Amino acid sequence: MPSYETVLIVDDDPITRQLLEAYAHGIGTQHVMQAADGVEAIGILDQHSGDIKLIFCDLEMPEMNGIELLGQLHARAFTGAIAIVSGAHRSIVESAAKLASLHGLNFLGRVSKPPTKATLDQLIGASGQY
Repeated sequence: MPSYETVLIVDDDPITRQLLEAYAHGIGTQHVMQAADGVEAIGILDQHSGDIKLIFCDLEMPEMNGIELLGQLHARAFTGAIAIVSGAHRSIVESAAKLASLHGLNFLGRVSKPPTKATLDQLIGASGQY
């Protein structure tokens, strides 16, 4: 399993953020940052750009959604891994995955909400596979 020292969790649901934070600490992550939407995530990313190794990203959020955030990550040449954790319809998630690939982002895959340890382990261990 890859090592992700610093993780950013972007989700408007505080319970999902807590679950993902607990998971991240369980896999050895030292620093976990959280954002409730894409705008907040960009602020964090701009301050810690080289530090963030993995972003867990929801797609349906206020202010700036996950699709818009993927575009911003591309514009900032983000090189860390990206995992979508979303309850959105599969066609939306597949569109986001295609967008991430077209942008050359390091897209790990997706997990449906609510995330479980088993699905997250499979996602993180299956790096680069969708």
